[in-house]
Amino acid sequence: MPHSTLIRNPRFARYWLATTVSGAGTSVSLVAIPLLAMSKLHANDGSVGLLRMAEMLPYLLLSIPVGVIADRVPRRPLLTTADISRFVLIGALPVLYGSHLLSMPVLITVMAGVGCFTVTYDVAQFSLLPALVGDDKLVDANSALESARGGAASLGPSLGGVLVSAFGVVNAVLADACSYLYSGLTFLTMRGVVDSPARQESGDGPHILDGARFVVGTPLLRYLTAYLGVNNFMIQGVLTAALLFFVHILTLPTYAVGLAVGSYGVGFLSGAILARPVGRAVGAGKLLVASSVLGAIGITVVAFAPPSTSSTVFSLLVAMVGMALAGLAGPLFNVHAATLRLQATPPDRLGRVTAAVKLCSQGTVAIGAAVGGLLAATAGPRAALFAFGAASLAATILLLPTPVRRARAREGRMVTMTEPEERDRQDRWTALGIRTDIPHPARVYDYLLGGKDNFAVDREAAEMSLKISPEILDSARANREFLVRAVRFLRDSGIRQFLDIGTGLPTSPNTHEVAQSGHPDARVVYVDNDPVVFLHAESLMADNKTTAVVRADLRDVGEVLTAARKSLDFAEPVGLLFVACLHNIPDSDDPAAIVARYLAALAPGSFLVISHVTDELAPERMHAITAEYAKRGTVFVGRSKEAIRHMFSGAELVDPGIVLNPHWRPDTPKLGHHASRVWGYCGVARA
Repeated sequence: MPHSTLIRNPRFARYWLATTVSGAGTSVSLVAIPLLAMSKLHANDGSVGLLRMAEMLPYLLLSIPVGVIADRVPRRPLLTTADISRFVLIGALPVLYGSHLLSMPVLITVMAGVGCFTVTYDVAQFSLLPALVGDDKLVDANSALESARGGAASLGPSLGGVLVSAFGVVNAVLADACSYLYSGLTFLTMRGVVDSPARQESGDGPHILDGARFVVGTPLLRYLTAYLGVNNFMIQGVLTAALLFFVHILTLPTYAVGLAVGSYGVGFLSGAILARPVGRAVGAGKLLVASSVLGAIGITVVAFAPPSTSSTVFSLLVAMVGMALAGLAGPLFNVHAATLRLQATPPDRLGRVTAAVKLCSQGTVAIGAAVGGLLAATAGPRAALFAFGAASLAATILLLPTPVRRARAREGRMVTMTEPEERDRQDRWTALGIRTDIPHPARVYDYLLGGKDNFAVDREAAEMSLKISPEILDSARANREFLVRAVRFLRDSGIRQFLDIGTGLPTSPNTHEVAQSGHPDARVVYVDNDPVVFLHAESLMADNKTTAVVRADLRDVGEVLTAARKSLDFAEPVGLLFVACLHNIPDSDDPAAIVARYLAALAPGSFLVISHVTDELAPERMHAITAEYAKRGTVFVGRSKEAIRHMFSGAELVDPGIVLNPHWRPDTPKLGHHASRVWGYCGVARA
């Protein structure tokens, strides 16, 4: 079932249910269509492989143009059209069979048509997801969808075997057609979904390959997509060879074939349930690699299953264990791969990027199905399974040196750039005198929050911190959330002037957005010494007459105050913010004394806001991070709660005092899962 917060989203709940029902029908066909071909049309092993290839071949031919369409028109009508069309095509098969017009060429043609609309459905369905849930729910949503696929995959083949045995293969196919009808009507009657295209363009030529260029130019997406293509090739080859293996080598009865294939779905469903908690515990990258190894093991176990002539139960048991392991690996990989792709893709490219990924990942399915059938026909199904298992393990080994192993899913959209785009930007910034060879705290923080205004050296520093302490990522998020709550508190307390020291790169929601919400006359001055921050902030504030940007070092108190007085009236109360910046000031510069000098310039009724990383919760790891940053020429100092209290210079702290960031006046009584993983204290005081 979907995560509890998603259940309360009626549009996503209907979307999830339609996906589940449609997927269950498709899984019935996974057994019923090949059995229809073998039992009624006397198809051989090679023909069964070609049948699957015909259904998957449209991914190679249509993915890119369908992606362009999905970026230009609302996705819900595309989903409705795709489902109703598949209902008509699959529903025609029993009629054709009853009229003695069904043959292998006709069946292959019909399934090719089904494949065309399946491409449309898959691209549109994935592209619609961000319109139904927020970016922070993408992991939950993908996990719920994988659960749906797992439930469908586990129940469908078993149900297909039962339906074929009880009612015949033709009626089993009819059940699949009805599932598409239900899904299509669900999307047709769904209301309140804002899925308008992100932009409208004229002319396909310059834009049709944008998705492919973005995938190729983004290292994480490039390697993820390449592996998905190879892995899906293997899986489809395995599913084709396994079905032939169960029927011709193990000689399992029809119900047992359904159970064996259905155990793949049981494993798949288990993997969908475990993907979210396991990914959070070990990290997305490690889980991606581990699940790949697990899949290879599962394939090999299936190949060792003995013929049922000695013991049907034992033969079936070995086959089910192997298929379950292979199925378990699928969603453990897919949930996080899909989430990383959604988070890394700009909304205006989502349809085309999805299409490019489908072209590679699903297009190889057609080839894998054909190769699986042909290899089983020539070398035998058992040899084919061993070959696919070995190849799958080899593909996993090739994945180890890539960025996939270090990937991390984030609770929000991360904005990425292609390698050529980043090289061009780095050249332009270097020409402006901006150093891109050493990490900068603002750019590191930007990376942790999922921004794009950072370079390889900043990402390396951030990943170094995360390797030593994964809590750093939760701390960065919690700090941003504290900023929003603190500024809101100051605004609601009557503060209309804000001096944000060490602001960092402008990541929404920022100080001026919160302060000016409901009070557009509120004045905000941002201060930072990084030229990148200055350029970005100045550009964003060009049309905001009540917000100014000062490029200065916070240690130059006189210079900062002189510049700030051009926008702020220091005879009136001011909200003074030092959010996540004082830990970049060494002890030798006495940060507490710096804060005291600023406080001395403020009028009565002003407020002081401070957040700061602490070394109290894990001293050894924090000191290791400090040492690593020092090697890179950057200051990063965690301090004790008492040292942070000293920075308030005796100002009267408002409740709840100095606490860990998530505990300062949280928006909800129940704190998020990250609350216990935050290494930072914060507080607000009346000056």
